[in-house]
Amino acid sequence: MVNVEKTSNSILKKFSPSELKDYEERKIVFWYDRDKTAWDQEKNAPGEELEEIIQILKENNIKFYILDNNYFETKKLLEIEDKESNYLIYCPDKERSHESNWLFDIQLYSSIFEISRISDIKSEFDSLSQNSNHFYN
Repeated sequence: MVNVEKTSNSILKKFSPSELKDYEERKIVFWYDRDKTAWDQEKNAPGEELEEIIQILKENNIKFYILDNNYFETKKLLEIEDKESNYLIYCPDKERSHESNWLFDIQLYSSIFEISRISDIKSEFDSLSQNSNHFYN
């Protein structure tokens, strides 16, 4: 189960224009949900909370794509068919090893979204360090 507001805000932050690097024209974010926190395992489909997040992404012109052992198709989509759109690539599984991950080269210039207590703590420290920079300037 995921907190829709907190999760969608964290995802949208990854796509904010301030997060774009000089060489980027769009954002691709990978979300490997190894614990299937947003996945309905009975239906083998996105859970209710994830459906709400997908709607929020659509409202912000971010495409949602499910990575389900369709690595070649995904690579073709991102590098040939649609080189302009922002994407959240969701995988209801753990990340493959680099050697067997056909998307590893894309991941090198993309971002990873995590939903865990550790990522919450990292994000909190990141925002604290950004806020403290204002004191020193």
